[in-house]
Amino acid sequence: MAIHLQYFINREGQIAIPPDAEAASIVLKDPRWAGYELREANDIHEVDRLQKRLQQQTWDELQREGEQQASAWEERLKAQRDRLIAKTVSAATTQYEKDFFREWLKLKDEQRREKFKQRYLCDMAAYSFFEQREFDKPRNAEETLKESL
Repeated sequence: MAIHLQYFINREGQIAIPPDAEAASIVLKDPRWAGYELREANDIHEVDRLQKRLQQQTWDELQREGEQQASAWEERLKAQRDRLIAKTVSAATTQYEKDFFREWLKLKDEQRREKFKQRYLCDMAAYSFFEQREFDKPRNAEETLKESL
């Protein structure tokens, strides 16, 4: 069975996959896609290589997003942390409160690390771009019926 998977790639290596052949022909006429070149994957090895590149592209986007979010929150979290540290060195704060603030800061750091680890250390198999490649099952009852005839 021949494979004819069309996709677009630009000079920077960014890949875009059109939903169908009709969309691919429309995209080629759209001036916003002028920097993209239409390509085709014709065998299973090319499809696998394409999927790996798409997974890496997604991973890189997630990493950039995480870095942007971390830098956006950094200032706010630093101000909150500084206020708590100031309270731990204040003479007006009891020893119990000082210990509580120190432990709370440790706990928050651990929770933040775990949250980002879970969010950005994703399993690349979760980003499967070609359902038919990973799950070789018919999509609906009609296809099942055709196969049984």
